[in-house]
Parts: sequence; C-alpha cells; structure tokens
Amino acid sequence: MIDPAAIVALINDRHGTHFRLGRRIGGGESGCTHTILDDQGIEFILKWGEGSEFRVRPTLEITRRLRALGYPAPEFVLASNGDGLRYLVQRILPGRPGGPLTPALLARLVELNRLQEDAASNFVEGWPARIVESVEKGFQHWCVHDSLVTYSPETAALLVELKRTVLRVAGAHFRNTDAVHFDFSSANILVEQDEVSGVIDWNGCCAGDRTFDLTTLAFYALEDAGVATWLLDRAREVSGPPAVALYLSHMIVRQLDWSIRNHDRATVTRYINISHSALRVIRELHDRPR
Repeated sequence: MIDPAAIVALINDRHGTHFRLGRRIGGGESGCTHTILDDQGIEFILKWGEGSEFRVRPTLEITRRLRALGYPAPEFVLASNGDGLRYLVQRILPGRPGGPLTPALLARLVELNRLQEDAASNFVEGWPARIVESVEKGFQHWCVHDSLVTYSPETAALLVELKRTVLRVAGAHFRNTDAVHFDFSSANILVEQDEVSGVIDWNGCCAGDRTFDLTTLAFYALEDAGVATWLLDRAREVSGPPAVALYLSHMIVRQLDWSIRNHDRATVTRYINISHSALRVIRELHDRPR
C-alpha cells in the first residue's frame, strides 16, 4: 500500500508545488482518493492507482472534450501517466453524490449521455471485446468467475446462463467511438439544488458505447423498476437489444464477483436478487427483434 503522504511529496518534487495531504475521501470501494491543499489552503482531489485500469491519458482528453461541450466533468490540473504510479489532481466540483434519481435528473443525465457520442474517437480499442471477455472468461482481479462458481449453485447457474448471452449477441453491431465513463452510478453523480453539478471518477473511462453508462445506472436502479425500465428503454433505442443484454450480463458478473469478495452475506443476497431482475430483462431483450 502506497503512503499518500509520500505521493504528495513526489508530486511536489516533480511539479514544484507545495501541496499538503488533506482528508481521505470515503464513499468509493476501489481506488485511492484524498484531498490535498495548496499553500493558499485551496482543496483539490488526488486520485492514484498502479494498474492499467487507471487510465490517465484517456481521462484527460475525454473530460477535456466533454467540458468543451458543457458536460460537468472534472478539470485536472496535474497528472502522471508513468508505467508504475499514476495520479490525477483535479479541482473540486460542487454537489453531493448518491441522491434520488428524480425524473428531472434522469432527463438531464440522458442529455449528458448524448454529449458522449463520438467523444473518444481517438481511443478506439476493440469495444466490446473487454465486455465480452468479462462474461466469457473473466479476469484475474475483477469479474472473477471463480467467485460465482464457488459461492453457491445459484450464482454458478447465473454465470452459465450469462455466458449464453455472449453467443446470442455474436454478430451484433456495437457503437465504439463514444466516451464511456465505465462506472456510471449515483455514487459518481453530484447533485446540487436538484441539478447535476458534476460527474466524477473518470479514471476508468474508455472508447465504446455511451449506452453502457445508461445500462450501468439502470442496473443499480433495478430495485426501482420504473426508473430502470425508463433508462433501459433509452439505451435500447440507441444501441439495440443485443448490446443492452451484453452490458447487463457484464454488470451481473462484475457486481456479484465484487460483492462476494468484499461484502457481507446480506449485501451479496441483495445483489443476487438484483441480478435475477437483470436476467429477466436480458431474457426479454433476447425475444425482441434486433
């Protein structure tokens, strides 16, 4: 585990700055985030990571493009994209995360999602290959299939059915030049005075299909069927049933693996129930014409 104070010292040495470490920011379940303060006491957000999933260059370029279109994405003031430690220093956006998804907020989020169209055209890397692989085989540190296979016969059976989705969407057309946030949930949507004031945590962003983000938001809203259905309908209108079915399959694997390895049994049970709701949607999407 890297000492955050040592990262601040490294930044100051590299950039000639005079930051000091502030408070750790809670709420997230992965990644490392603190505030840092400059010599005038102004707070900034510092995020860092070491793996390839911490994507500095796409984050800087994609958010710059989106801000130019009026999207409330963060502004970054310092960054490092080295082979080892990577970090981003951003200005703090107003608002708080995790609020209810009101009709007005949902409409605004769909408007913002439209701005993501073709906003990552120079970062195309074979979308949706990574999403397909997550359901077909999984990865070493995320979307780990062994978690689902060994947790219970129920989760093992879920995985078997999800793998069939990959076969059923083969040959479908997928958008691949849009900006994809990749973790588009209420936890990363800031709201102030009933307006979307910011969308944060872009360090996993990539080029792909913008409706992946709408599908992600819908997955976490499945306990509110009206909200989830509305979002999924918007995603389906843009990208078609096969894409939405694949994205929901990925979200089931991704969330169940994470919960099995990191959460208590009650939370795992909650996400198993949500996954069954998502699976019912997937089955309905398979029955719809392309």
